[in-house]
Amino acid sequence: KRRRRAEEDDEDETPPPLRYGTAGFRADASLLGTAMRRVGIVAALRGPTGVMVTASHNPVADNGCKIVDPSGEMLEAAWETLAERVATAPASRLRDVLSEEPFCSAAKPSVVIVGR
Repeated sequence: KRRRRAEEDDEDETPPPLRYGTAGFRADASLLGTAMRRVGIVAALRGPTGVMVTASHNPVADNGCKIVDPSGEMLEAAWETLAERVATAPASRLRDVLSEEPFCSAAKPSVVIVGR
């Protein structure tokens, strides 16, 4: 299977204007596709982090995803702002947003593990 780049997943897509709050991104699942994919990108660039996905028994508006540090603490406020910018950037601007600080200085080998 050919691996796809994030830009291909989001091609011609203008993400909804989501906000990253204390509980991460929260919205109807139909609005979270781009944010879910891009949170993985932010987590990989940030370094040791985890991504929490909420769904199933929650009310529809409480579906979402959140980045946490290795100790389970909330993400630093500066990274919350950057996560929001990445998740809501138009596809044509995603590369530009990812090349800004602190992303360009944080880029180092990362491992992303996806559990199902």
